[in-house]
Amino acid sequence: MNKKGFTLAELLAVLVVLGIIAAITIPIVTDQVDEHRKKLCITQYESILTAARAYGADNVMTLKDSDTVTLATLQQKGYIDENIKNPMTKDEISGDLTITINVVGTTNNVKFKYSLEHEPSYYCK
Repeated sequence: MNKKGFTLAELLAVLVVLGIIAAITIPIVTDQVDEHRKKLCITQYESILTAARAYGADNVMTLKDSDTVTLATLQQKGYIDENIKNPMTKDEISGDLTITINVVGTTNNVKFKYSLEHEPSYYCK
């Protein structure tokens, strides 16, 4: 009598190999997802600074030597989309987030420096 099929030992060996492969790949994939999520978060905060730069360029005559603009203002004026979420926490970024605008340079060579209270990586932990 010729029986075709796998023995219990062969099936267990395949399951062990699959378990080892899963144990190796799952942490690697999880780390990669977290790293990309952090990069996306930093990019979002840098985009907020870019929106503040556009706001500053459009309102250069009304800005003081040191001024601030909130995320809510940037959203209301259409410089950035509403309901931005932090990819790390999945929470909506508060409209109270304040961007500081400082004048750097002389009268003939005016430049603005835009900054958040903390570096973008601070918000992406």
